[in-house]
Amino acid sequence: MLQQQRWDWSQTVLLNFHFRRQTIPVPRPEPVFVAPALPSPPEQAPQPAYNLMEKEQPRNPSRVQFHCLPLISPGQYGTKFVFDGADVEQSDFQYMFWSQQQLTTGSIVYPKTMHKRWWRVEQQSPYERGGFLTLCNISTICPDFSQP
Repeated sequence: MLQQQRWDWSQTVLLNFHFRRQTIPVPRPEPVFVAPALPSPPEQAPQPAYNLMEKEQPRNPSRVQFHCLPLISPGQYGTKFVFDGADVEQSDFQYMFWSQQQLTTGSIVYPKTMHKRWWRVEQQSPYERGGFLTLCNISTICPDFSQP
């Protein structure tokens, strides 16, 4: 590096610095895909209120033990008790079961299943073959049903 000579810049030719800038117009292609018009959704007739009597008791009901905290008056609950029943239908937000126990609307029910969820009784109607069909929604109250 110490022996390196300096370049004579007067003899250097810079390449690629003598060009003309040209703009070439590019034609825009027409859109090839045109989305078809979506059909309007069919009008649905209003569904009647949910009738508990339409639901049949299952042929092979799964027997379940239920813990209950009965509602006596708004904000006041009675003593806890346990009763037996059968699953009829369960979804993420509603639970329906059959039992011989009559419950008050607003009572808290906890079925001993693997789902680990508390339910609030919304509706109960007598079943034509005996017992009651009970429709429940998710409860915000989660009492302790463990044995003392």
